Amino acid sequence: MQVVVGSHFRQKATNTKIALFNLLALMNTLTLLVLLFATMAMCVGHQRNTMTFVYHPKTAGGVKGFIRVHYLYRRSKYAGAVIVANLDVKHAQGDALHKSDAKCVGPIKQFKWHIHTKWENPTSSGFLSACSLAKTSNHYDPNYACGPASEHVTEAKCKALTPHYKCTPHTYKANPKACEKGDLSGKLGDFHVKKGKIRGKWYDPHFPKPSEVTPSWNIILHAVCGADTPRFVCAKAVK
Repeated sequence: MQVVVGSHFRQKATNTKIALFNLLALMNTLTLLVLLFATMAMCVGHQRNTMTFVYHPKTAGGVKGFIRVHYLYRRSKYAGAVIVANLDVKHAQGDALHKSDAKCVGPIKQFKWHIHTKWENPTSSGFLSACSLAKTSNHYDPNYACGPASEHVTEAKCKALTPHYKCTPHTYKANPKACEKGDLSGKLGDFHVKKGKIRGKWYDPHFPKPSEVTPSWNIILHAVCGADTPRFVCAKAVK
């Protein structure tokens, strides 16, 4: 009888140890899950949501307003961006533009727009000489699409590609790598002025990720003056 009772208690003790082991394992698993979800929440919380390029009329040749990038995420995965433009060009300094390029006559009704990679100005927006190649460089082009204004256009890798560059909303939809990432005008279309204002919203599924942004990024508006497209106004991202 004593042997049976001893065996019973030993079995009970073993079962208790197993139960405790399973409980500890479950607690460890729950702790890891809590830490995992907390980390995911922190990552989501630190995702960049917007980037804004502000044009101040005193420094941007009379142009006033902004271009704002709204980054999109689906289940924490980057899903491109919506770009919103709200610009007032009624008081744009067309006379100064005409002196710079004689083909630019009267109010400009159409602009091309691109992301440029350099900023060497004391203010956050500018026009004409402040938007020059020396101060703002060329289009953001990490994948070497190699348009004629690519940041890599002088490199040997672009020599054979540049003459064949063709970026339109149609070619971009068929092959995103056909366009420079910074060629917003080619990918999404030009800006068109209506009643002195540029307003619109565009979706770019392959807009550069927030991790690609540098403090020197800026967006330049090129005036469309027949075959000429001189750099007119520019602004860097301020927030």
